[in-house]
Amino acid sequence: MSDNIRRKDILSKDLKILWAKTGNQCAMPGCNKALIIDETDFDTSAVLGVMAHIKGEKLGAARYDQNMTEDERRSHNNLIALCPDCHTVIDEQPNTYTVEKLQKISN
Repeated sequence: MSDNIRRKDILSKDLKILWAKTGNQCAMPGCNKALIIDETDFDTSAVLGVMAHIKGEKLGAARYDQNMTEDERRSHNNLIALCPDCHTVIDEQPNTYTVEKLQKISN
């Protein structure tokens, strides 16, 4: 995909499915960090959770699959909700966090 072409947004339905599955916890086994911190008397809620692509979003990304369609790439089936630390780990260790392993974690 060219940098000049804006990627398509993830559909609302896919976002709802992804975040509903989280239970407000990072999907990584053993992590259990909250993805949203409740509001306080002084501040609004803090969203810490991030979406990660199981099969990379763009060429050169971890686990990128050139055979995926744009719709498959942005589907909830190809996304996982993580804390920022775990998101970094899966992208920095793609040989440990394979597509198959991440698909098991996300289900």
